[in-house]
Amino acid sequence: MNFWIKVDAFLRAPCEEPKLYGAFHIFMIALVLLGSLLVCFLHKREHPERVRRYILITGIFVILFEIYKPYLHNFSIVDGVLTFQINWSSFPFQFCYLPLYLNVLFGVTKKGRLHEGLAVFLGTFFVVAGAAVFFYPASVFTDIIGLNLQTMLCHGAMIINGVYLLSSGYVKLEHKSILKALPIFYVCVFLATVFNELAYYTGITEITTFNMFYISRHYGSADLPVAELIPFEVPPAGIFFAYLLGFPLIAYLILLIAMGIKKGALAIKSAFAYGVEAENNTEKNSVKGG
Repeated sequence: MNFWIKVDAFLRAPCEEPKLYGAFHIFMIALVLLGSLLVCFLHKREHPERVRRYILITGIFVILFEIYKPYLHNFSIVDGVLTFQINWSSFPFQFCYLPLYLNVLFGVTKKGRLHEGLAVFLGTFFVVAGAAVFFYPASVFTDIIGLNLQTMLCHGAMIINGVYLLSSGYVKLEHKSILKALPIFYVCVFLATVFNELAYYTGITEITTFNMFYISRHYGSADLPVAELIPFEVPPAGIFFAYLLGFPLIAYLILLIAMGIKKGALAIKSAFAYGVEAENNTEKNSVKGG
């Protein structure tokens, strides 16, 4: 038991809570931006099997890191004894927990409607969710080193995976692609709503906060991770419908940005090729003239 007490102390190692856009935050942002650039330039036109394997491995990586978080929330050592007390507020079905399930599902399925929908979902919705927390983690930074690393690495992985799927050509960059992801989004919202209602009617919300996807009708905007950015209280119904409509629109915006980048890259490539061809023709003409 002495050994596990030391392990527990290591897992709960304290630190000064990182500051928003402080040294730690900026370092992690630079790391993710570098990773995103690398997948853009090194993994174009990937073989489908390799893409599935990459996303599956990332899903396993996230699962391993997520095991750490529930341990801290649900286990503790009291008087030298390892005790367990479930913390329902850390129930693993927030939106940013979805890589635990969907990355693995993507990796084990093959071409088909579900697989294509998952690809678009991971490439757009995951980028939005990952970036929202990654670039504004004010409510998720803690005074525990491991949790800060886990948060940044897992949300950063969501961004890099999305960039990878969009830049590699695995997701078709066309307007109708976003429609393939919508059923997955609404199924996930439905499940989150069911969990929220079960928590309420079983009395869990009387002992702790239980608000999956932060859309429970039993809470207001004060419980949102970005609550401090909202200057007024938003009623639960407003949060719910804004989520249903706003999240897909922002995900679609990610797809539009990817389409714009692709179009711009092709235009630059075409202009460069035209310039080279014109230069070659000039050289040929000068040789003939000579």
